[in-house]
Amino acid sequence: MNKIKLREATFSDAKIIFDLSNDEEVRTNSINKNLLEWESHKKWLRLRLSDNNYKIFLFFTENNFIGQVKFEIESKTAIISISLHRDFRGKGLSSIILKNAIEHFLGENKGINSIIALIRQVNESSIKSFSKAGFVYNGNELINEERFLKYIYGIREYGN
Repeated sequence: MNKIKLREATFSDAKIIFDLSNDEEVRTNSINKNLLEWESHKKWLRLRLSDNNYKIFLFFTENNFIGQVKFEIESKTAIISISLHRDFRGKGLSSIILKNAIEHFLGENKGINSIIALIRQVNESSIKSFSKAGFVYNGNELINEERFLKYIYGIREYGN
C-alpha cells in the first residue's frame, strides 16, 4: 500500500465526509444511527471546522480517501472516533491511522490528559483496533439509553 497521508479537513471535503458518514456500516456503529441530510451536514461541518475544540483529520493514499478520525475536546479530555471507507476496512489500517491521528493531535494539543473512545459492544473490529492502538477498557457509558464500552488512551495521569 502507498504511504498514508494525513491532513486536516476543510469545507471542500464536505462531500467525502458526508458519503463516509452515511455509509451503512458507519451509521450502524455510530452513536447517532440516523442518516445525515446534506444541508444539515454542511451546517454542522462549518461549525465544527471553526471550533477550536473539534478536529477532523482525513487520511489518504496517493489516489484514494481512506477515512477520518475526529476529536472533540472537553476540558483536558478528547473524545475520539474513526470511520474508514469500505474499501479499506479489514486491512489492519485502523490502529495505524489511530496512532498517527493521536500523535498529530497531541502535538497540537498539549493540555490533553486522556482520549476516550466510546464503542458499541457489538463492534468487535473497533474494539480490536482501539486496543491495538493502546486504548484500555475502562467500563461502560450510557448514551441515549444505550450502553457503550469506554476505552481510554492515557497520556498523563488521569482520575477514574
